[in-house]
Amino acid sequence: MFRWLATITLSTKFHSLKTTVRLMEIAINLPNEFVFLQSIKDIEKDMRLSYALWLFKNAKVTLSKAAELATLDIYSFIAECKKNEVPVINVSREELLDELASMNTL
Repeated sequence: MFRWLATITLSTKFHSLKTTVRLMEIAINLPNEFVFLQSIKDIEKDMRLSYALWLFKNAKVTLSKAAELATLDIYSFIAECKKNEVPVINVSREELLDELASMNTL
């Protein structure tokens, strides 16, 4: 079976005393029937978004870092979170009620 290799390059910035850029390259073998469903650019965009959503959902990165990885502004990333049922504010009902109750005592 012939497979097509798509190489997607994601760049992330690590800040320290000096800024360095580290690249992660992800290669995917795609069966022929999936090769022409999307352009490489669209696949990269979708992969960036999917990975950013996963990282944010699992509390690995902040909202702003996830939006940066997805190459979206924060508001567009929040819209994608809603579309993909990823909570942006992860507070339980009880926590919210406790917070409101403590605000009433001030």
